[in-house]
Amino acid sequence: MTISRTEAEALAALVARLRASHNMTAWDHPGIMAAIEKARAMADAFDLAHALLVLAERPDLRTPALLSTTGEHWRRMDGTMTKRHGDNDIPCPEHTGQTMPCPKCRDAVRPPTPDELAEIREAYQAKVRELREERAEIEKRRAEA
Repeated sequence: MTISRTEAEALAALVARLRASHNMTAWDHPGIMAAIEKARAMADAFDLAHALLVLAERPDLRTPALLSTTGEHWRRMDGTMTKRHGDNDIPCPEHTGQTMPCPKCRDAVRPPTPDELAEIREAYQAKVRELREERAEIEKRRAEA
């Protein structure tokens, strides 16, 4: 189950307070919330909280931005890695924030009209003719050599 807004707020407050009380670079509440929001669909609430606390423990980090990336912070106490949702997603090259199969691309797909189909066929046939002529020219040069 993904983390709720209330749980995320409480977790962000805890992490901000822990960092401050251990004399580490402060992480502001909005920044922590943004990191949680970016990662919330990737794992369930417990795994996300654990990953964020692992990152919060690192004094070298200036922000929690690494939360949504793959890394050791997703390793569970038993040594296994959290199965994160979206690790194998392929981003759509045309629509930012969408993964393949992209619903926007799918909605835009339609069969070609008869006129478009005729144009496609003509372009295909023209290319085939061009390639055949090129092949004949190459074979002619080989025979002459």
